[in-house]
Amino acid sequence: MAPCRRKLLTTAATASFAAVAGCVDGLGGGAGDRPEHARWVPAEGAGGAGGGTAYAYLQLDALSEVGDGTPAPSDDGPSGGTPAPGLGAAPTDPLVATPTTALDLFGRSFGMRFAGYGFAGGLFGTSPGGSGSGRESTDVGTSESILATGGTVVAAGSFDLAAVEEAAEGFERAGTHRGARVYEGTETDDGDGSSLLGPAGTDGLAFGAREDALVFGRPPSPDASAENGVTRARVERALDVEAGDEARLADRSDGAAWALDEAARGVLVFGRWGERRRGLGPLPGTDGEPQPAALEPADGTVSSLSLPGPELTATLAAAYPDGEVPDRETVESAFGTTADERDVTVEGTRVSVTGTWNVGS
Repeated sequence: MAPCRRKLLTTAATASFAAVAGCVDGLGGGAGDRPEHARWVPAEGAGGAGGGTAYAYLQLDALSEVGDGTPAPSDDGPSGGTPAPGLGAAPTDPLVATPTTALDLFGRSFGMRFAGYGFAGGLFGTSPGGSGSGRESTDVGTSESILATGGTVVAAGSFDLAAVEEAAEGFERAGTHRGARVYEGTETDDGDGSSLLGPAGTDGLAFGAREDALVFGRPPSPDASAENGVTRARVERALDVEAGDEARLADRSDGAAWALDEAARGVLVFGRWGERRRGLGPLPGTDGEPQPAALEPADGTVSSLSLPGPELTATLAAAYPDGEVPDRETVESAFGTTADERDVTVEGTRVSVTGTWNVGS
């Protein structure tokens, strides 16, 4: 059976959460072309020192707007046209597969000791309190979107700070930063240390809480302790980036700012900058196909998926060093070859591709 429209989106949106479901019980659009979630994305990753940065974004509240839908196009395509591109069709078009790399980053972000933030699990659809299929509500509030970047996971929405403090077992309030309450973990692990995800206690964990956002720090290693303060520093840095007191990805270069404006508006978004793509594994859903060679020399890329009405739209924006820009023919042969409609632009050191597929109502 061909995948329906809802399955196409929810498969992408919940795959990373399903992998950690046993572990843990509006950053969205704004005015102008650049989405609000870009305010949280740092110019450099958690390692700093001029290194690369990456981020993954998922708009949870958009899932509640996706109906059950009708079957998406079969392999014969709409009206005898192109085959369906979505997860479940093989192979997935690289233009669709590239933004689903966000799921890998979500998986890593939720994997290491995130169980220590047990009270927050329902906000991400990873506990019985969350459905993974729309705006996620728990006793501490409602999350509308999530963002993984810079060693943190940010949930945006509406939160009851008193309820958060009451629910955060194993954490103590340890001050404030940028208007957010900062909490540090106090419980050490009493287990045998055999967990693949590291200690089960909260020591070494830290999070920040505002009425509009919760910022969870990812520890630098499974056995990280609060003594080194790295996790708290990551939380505070995220708040500094959002406040504009540390450089954002949009400040890194004109190319990065352009790519965010061009491609960062979607339900699922993945961005990577400053890290060459050589040696990366296969794209998700492509049956083991390697990353397109056209991406290898890029300074960075931003890509996204969205579902306006009965259509799936995938967008990719990439900036290149002088002399390393792929020609139009190379780009056209790599991205969006199965799309019902496609727009390809190669201008200077910048490449953008947008593809649209009819996936049912």
